[in-house]
Amino acid sequence: REERVKEWCLDKQQMIKEFGEIRDKWIEDDLPGWLATNKSYDLVPDCMDAMAESGAEVFIITTKQKRFCAALLKDFGLEFPIENLFALEDGP
Repeated sequence: REERVKEWCLDKQQMIKEFGEIRDKWIEDDLPGWLATNKSYDLVPDCMDAMAESGAEVFIITTKQKRFCAALLKDFGLEFPIENLFALEDGP
């Protein structure tokens, strides 16, 4: 992936910004439609809930931007500490 970014002279940060803006517009125009295209893996929300209830410290690492992941967690009915969410903008 990094090779293509360099080969095609793309600006990674600009791409992240623009993809985020496109998602923001989609969410603004059609939140239910956006949520419907983003499903969790089977049982993951239930497992996360069970782990948290048992006292485990749960973390999420995602390639999505934090605001989109937070919206999905809310849609899945999960209360999740934002400081345990490591997203695209948090870097490697």
